[in-house]
Amino acid sequence: MDLLEEKGFIPEEFIESETTWFYNSLGIDGMFARQEGSALTVALTVAQICTLSTRRRKRSRITFSRYTPERLRRLHERTIVSLFASTGSTKVTWIPPLHKPPGQILTAHLDHAVYIDTSTPGVSVLQGPQYEQRMDEKYLNVSNPEKAYRVETFRSPSPLNGSDTDERLRCYFVYQCDFVNPTPDKEETDLAVVSDKIFLQKVTPNTKKIYQDIVTAVIERRTGPVIKVFELENTPEKRLVIGYKQGSTMGLFSALSDLYHYYGCTSARKYVEQFSNGVTVMSMYLRPVPGSQARQARHPPIADSIQQIMKEVSLLYCIPQNKFQHHFIRGQLSLQETMYAHCVSLFVSHFLNRLGSEYAELSKLLDNNNSSHAEILSTMKRRLRQETFTAEYIYDVINDHPDLIGSLYLSFANTHYVQAKGENDNFLPTLSYQRIRMGRIMTKAELKEKIDSSVANENQQKIMYQFITFNSHVLKTNFYTPTKMALSFRMSPAFLPDGEYPQPLFGMFMVVGSEFRGFHLRFRDIARGGIRLVHSRNKEHWSMNARSVFDENYNLANTQQRKNKDIPEGGSKGVILLDPEHQDKPKVAFQKYIDSILDLLLPPRSPGIKDPIVDLHAQPEILFMGPDEGTAGLVDWATEHAKARGAPWWKSYFTGKSTKLGGIPHDEYGMTTLSVREYINGIYRKLNIDPSKVRKLQTGGPDGDLGSNEILLSNEMYIAIGMFFLFFSFLFLFLRWSPYF
Repeated sequence: MDLLEEKGFIPEEFIESETTWFYNSLGIDGMFARQEGSALTVALTVAQICTLSTRRRKRSRITFSRYTPERLRRLHERTIVSLFASTGSTKVTWIPPLHKPPGQILTAHLDHAVYIDTSTPGVSVLQGPQYEQRMDEKYLNVSNPEKAYRVETFRSPSPLNGSDTDERLRCYFVYQCDFVNPTPDKEETDLAVVSDKIFLQKVTPNTKKIYQDIVTAVIERRTGPVIKVFELENTPEKRLVIGYKQGSTMGLFSALSDLYHYYGCTSARKYVEQFSNGVTVMSMYLRPVPGSQARQARHPPIADSIQQIMKEVSLLYCIPQNKFQHHFIRGQLSLQETMYAHCVSLFVSHFLNRLGSEYAELSKLLDNNNSSHAEILSTMKRRLRQETFTAEYIYDVINDHPDLIGSLYLSFANTHYVQAKGENDNFLPTLSYQRIRMGRIMTKAELKEKIDSSVANENQQKIMYQFITFNSHVLKTNFYTPTKMALSFRMSPAFLPDGEYPQPLFGMFMVVGSEFRGFHLRFRDIARGGIRLVHSRNKEHWSMNARSVFDENYNLANTQQRKNKDIPEGGSKGVILLDPEHQDKPKVAFQKYIDSILDLLLPPRSPGIKDPIVDLHAQPEILFMGPDEGTAGLVDWATEHAKARGAPWWKSYFTGKSTKLGGIPHDEYGMTTLSVREYINGIYRKLNIDPSKVRKLQTGGPDGDLGSNEILLSNEMYIAIGMFFLFFSFLFLFLRWSPYF
């Protein structure tokens, strides 16, 4: 207060009341003052009181008559700048609120930050400063045991004085963690060892027990979120606590706000705590939105809302920000509907038949065995796929028809939704499921008729018809499983056109995660093949990979099928395409891919965690996998994870695992290379050729397992090793005079 009086910005008669209001009426935790340096605390507090007081007085129509508006603005800015200069601190950047919309305060430090703003409880906005999204991107998404950030946020219990709306103050405090033990054992769960020091100073015994249980469950479960809710006595609030591995999801903190706003809840306070064993725990105190009875009547009771939020948190964990999230924020579509549209949009981009009947007729007239004819067909196929329906056009069409998404989703949900609790209890299923019970489910013919009357042209019709194709061919999905890491769909491959995919598939899985998309294809019930990670150099390269990833997967599985023609196992292959902004997360993507497929292979054994799913395939399935590009070092994890989830066939799930798990490492023993090398040696013996005199051009390696092992095993005269096919083709022609080429 002395500094406020010295600077003279606030009239003396208001200083005490404004300071009391700041500390006692805004719900700010007392740890705020204790965690900042003393001089910096005073400067920051004075700056905030000045700004908030001005805004509050303006709303209350109380003015400081000594100042004109322009003089007030300039003095305010000079006061704040001089306050921070007087601290001698070089680690703080003050962004004056005068350069931003009224009421927004932001201080950004190297090791912590403070955000203060006003907002209406229970309302998500698409515009504005987006502080929670910024905190996700700058602090929470990048947190890891080496450098992590914790967050405390509080909302004032009452509206700002003089406000004609329900706007309230929201304060966010971000601090870099100072762990008791920064490098504990990876299985360590004792909070006394893995916690932040400030957290241990202020945590209550009850909260510590809750966090201890959550952290232990995350470490023991290995994958996916741990979600629990707790009652608070003598209050309408419910405490929702979520734990997960650091780096396993991005943007969850801000996405959760949209979720509980949709169900008529707001948060009084929220906490994000980090632990040095790689666990993040979010704790939020949720209450019904304040306001009129009419506003509250639009939402379910708080207990039912919390149950729905718990059920849908795992959807957000899988994909915190989907393509159609804005429809959810505006209340036009539910979260499930936007997630469904997101997944189907990817399905459409891969499987919309863009070639048409004309291409099929032309392919019949041309000879595929003629290289020039085959090149013409290949070029035409590539151009039709790239230019007819771009990913942007597909998105625009789907985005423009939210009413169609709702109807098509009802058809999907009517088949695959499972109500885990009984019909007569008080549990209110998700809002999308309520629509199933309240509305009429359309038949395919009715859906097509509705699409025809809604779209503008034939191309839009083709895109929206693909939703019906998707619904008709999903045999089982983990979409409604309470906890999951990614969304997986076991599909009937019958929709694939024979002209493009002449060899019929036996089984097909599509997996969608926040960092990737992937497929698993097999040509027999019992089949084996490797899982490949596909990286992209840049966005353009990723777009090319996205257009061809399914065809590549199909061709790789078909090649494996031919290689396995003389053994009982058929051929299969899995491909994981990393999104352009997540090229550094191959391990996370692989783990989510494996876990989500296991959701569809294993019976549920943990009610509330893995509930029953609708299985239209109605036959047991086992997939047998192996290492491929980018996954050789992840095989042991997949084997142990299958064992931990109770798979009886975990020992045979993956080949190439380490000897301690009963496997033979492919890269160490060169299993595939040995087979091919022995075949080549047989040719040399048959033709009486000395391999040491053979000139050899190798188009694979030396970084891959097969190529590097081939180099070690062979003794031919190498001319070149690399991956650039055209270069090697010209080199091959140049050297074709050699008798051994």
